[in-house]
Order: sequence, then C-alpha cells, then structure tokens
Amino acid sequence: MTGGGQGIGRAAALALATRGAIVTIADSDAIAAEHVACEIRDRGQHAESLAVDVAQADDCGRMVASLLARHNRLDIAVNCAGITGPSALTAEYLLPDWDRVLAINLTGTFYCLTRQIPAMVASGGGAIVNVASVLGLTGAFGGSAYSAAKHGVIGLTKSAALEYGSSGVRLNVVCPGYVRTRLTVGDDAAIPPKILDGKVRRTALKRLGEAAELGEVIAWLVSPGASFVTGTVVTADGGLLAG
Repeated sequence: MTGGGQGIGRAAALALATRGAIVTIADSDAIAAEHVACEIRDRGQHAESLAVDVAQADDCGRMVASLLARHNRLDIAVNCAGITGPSALTAEYLLPDWDRVLAINLTGTFYCLTRQIPAMVASGGGAIVNVASVLGLTGAFGGSAYSAAKHGVIGLTKSAALEYGSSGVRLNVVCPGYVRTRLTVGDDAAIPPKILDGKVRRTALKRLGEAAELGEVIAWLVSPGASFVTGTVVTADGGLLAG
C-alpha cells in the first residue's frame, strides 16, 4: 500500500485490514505510515509500516523484497502515492517540478509494478489497483504535469492488464474525483476553496467524496467479487464527469 500514510491510501489500508489482509503501509513519511499501522493494530488487525520513496527504484524493490521475506507471497497491491505539484501554464511549467510530478505519480507506479507483478506471477496471481484521478481523463488548467502523469497511469495499467491477465494478475485503475483529504480541505489544500466549491457544485451528488468511500471501491476491486474485472477504469467522482 504505497501512499498509505494519509487520505485515500490510509482509507484503503483500513478497509483491507478489516477484511483480513495483512497490510504493509508504505509511505515517504515513515511517522505517518507507522501511525496508520498502529491504528490498524489497535483494532486487533495486522499491519506493518515501511518508509518508501516510490521515485526511487531501489526503494520499491526493497519494499517488495521485504514483503516476500516476511510473508512469502504478495496477493494485493495498491499504488496510491502521489503529489499534485505546483500550478502553472504548460509553457511555464518548470522542468524540476515536471520531473518530480512525473517521477512520483507515473514512474513511481511503474517501479512498483515491475516488482509487484513478478512476485504475483510467481505465487499464481494477484490483484493490483493503481490510483489515478479524474484529471487522468480530462485536461487540467494549470496542472499539465499532474494530468499527464495520471493519463499515463491509466495507459500503463491497461497495458499491464493485457500482458499479465493470463498469469492470473488483475490490474485496474481508480479515478477519484474531489475527495475530502488534506489536499482539498485545510491549510495545506492545493485547491483554493472557491474553485473547489465550483467543482463540488458540478457533481451529481453535490458534495465531496470521503476517503472511506474510495477505500471501499479499492477493496472491492482487489476482492474475489471483482474476479472478472481487469484493465478497467473505475471513476468514483460523485458524478462530476457524468455531464
């Protein structure tokens, strides 16, 4: 579970732990990761934490190697780590900012898959969910790097689903809309309140999503109930893109 220290990643970890999974919370923020792991253990469920920077291929390799050393197999993976990056017009987007957004959101997902997929193939199969965004399905004014990265995650996931379905590995994408996390609400919010309010008014449900709702979608996609679902983009956006 990358990006498991907060937001949607944390919610997915809680949902999976409730269903009996042994969850490893991987996050660049080691303290946040351990806090979520403690939260799960306090509920009598099983969790571990690991400091991982998905932009570093060695970190992703170490993450999967550590899981295999402890549990001998990998059945489920959720790649949720991501950043929004600064807002700037495409021609004015600074190269270091572009590189950082792509490194974490897209290349980081690729690094994880190159380690997760062989582990699952070796044990007879598994299920992977990559978290993209509704902005992986549309453009984003001022967010070309983020939108490009999330479009890339979708293409990457569909390609891998075609390649490894015969080996029993399912890969799907979840595209959240605007969800109540620290990226949307609070002092560190990346979206100005007026803009966010406008987005919410455009949704069919007229509200922000809750991280727990996305956690449930992710938990379903990796469950036996979704055994015939692969290469699919599941949009959980409250109806934002419906119109």
